[in-house]
Amino acid sequence: MHNDTIGTVISSVVDFLTDQSSDLRISSINTLCKAAEYAEVHDVISIIIPSFVKCLDDEDWNVRKGAINALAGLAQRAELRGSLDSVIPSIHKRLKNQHPDVQATTATVLANLVEHAEFHHRIGSIISSFVECLNETTWSVQRIVIDALGGALASHVEPHKMVDTVIPSITKRLKDQHPDVRVAAITALAKLGENPEHSRAFGTVIPSFVNLLKDRHANIRAATISALITLDRHAELGDAIKEPALTLIEWLDEEDQRIRRSTIDALAELACCVRLQVVISGAIPSLAERLKDQTPNVQTSAVSGLSKFAEQTELRYATCTVIPFLIDCLHDPAWSARKEGIDALGDLARHNELREMVGSAIPSFTKWLKDSDPDVRGAAITNLGKLAEHAELRDKVGAIIPTLIGWLDSQDCQVRITAITALVKMSTRWLEWRPLSSLE
Repeated sequence: MHNDTIGTVISSVVDFLTDQSSDLRISSINTLCKAAEYAEVHDVISIIIPSFVKCLDDEDWNVRKGAINALAGLAQRAELRGSLDSVIPSIHKRLKNQHPDVQATTATVLANLVEHAEFHHRIGSIISSFVECLNETTWSVQRIVIDALGGALASHVEPHKMVDTVIPSITKRLKDQHPDVRVAAITALAKLGENPEHSRAFGTVIPSFVNLLKDRHANIRAATISALITLDRHAELGDAIKEPALTLIEWLDEEDQRIRRSTIDALAELACCVRLQVVISGAIPSLAERLKDQTPNVQTSAVSGLSKFAEQTELRYATCTVIPFLIDCLHDPAWSARKEGIDALGDLARHNELREMVGSAIPSFTKWLKDSDPDVRGAAITNLGKLAEHAELRDKVGAIIPTLIGWLDSQDCQVRITAITALVKMSTRWLEWRPLSSLE
């Protein structure tokens, strides 16, 4: 009796799927989908699935979209999947729907449906349609399709088809006009490149990344660098991974300061890639030239890049040769270059191989402690404390303390404040390795 009553109610709701009001049609779809949460009505729901399919042709795109989502919801119930298998081609056709929201919903639903083993035999046709979509649909749909091809669907595609069809199609989207599509393509290719069976395709993919490293969108440059770092872990890609780094070095002399800056940032991030380090070490002399760049932002990136290079043991010796240029940079008219240079010295002193050369700059800290810019003075105080943490540098740091004490009687208020701040910051550390009497 109970099931008969429910069946009657569901039949009544089904009648509203053809109502003149699109809002009522959508509400009916949602109600029926909600009813499917109860196992006892699954027999009835399986019978009315054709009614959902008819809604896929509704004149209102919201109804079409609702019907697609409803069918996807029904597929979460294992008992209903057998009845839904024949429906997938009907959903499939909605990829060519004129409304982008319907297309996007269809792409998302299809990618999710094939996660169920009952629908695996549909993957081949879905992959083919997705590849077609990359040339025919809006950017929002392309992005969803690319994400699916690089993620959920990738494990179900035969390697030869991925290499011959899917990867080349995604690679073409690296030149797409919309930045979100380019980012999706970069990310998907990085994931696909982790599979050794796909390596044959990446001889042409990696060179396609090169121009993206100077894309005007920062998120695209960042995604490309991340992709190259990921791909560097896979030896099967051979020397192809080195080409972007070689091109980047050439760009260090570009006229456009934005390209010079983004190039330095990219090289600094890629310095962690083992197979690129031999190539990147060749960029260090050019990086030294950028320390004298006429554009402060480029100088700042060069200083920061030098610190990142030094974090890599294989690049540390080459970095050592640039420190004299860094010290010269500390006398630059641009306050940002002076500040970044001082911060870099504090960072570089962490490395034993560089400490002696860094120490040669310590006597000049008295000049930066009196710098006209407060950020430079602050950097000098902070990094003087950092340098004092290294036993090899303490004598040189200690030699500055009497000068600071003398500044306490200065007529210049700012000089007195700087002296007090620096002495307070250093006092605890100093007393750890020098008796108070040594200052007398």
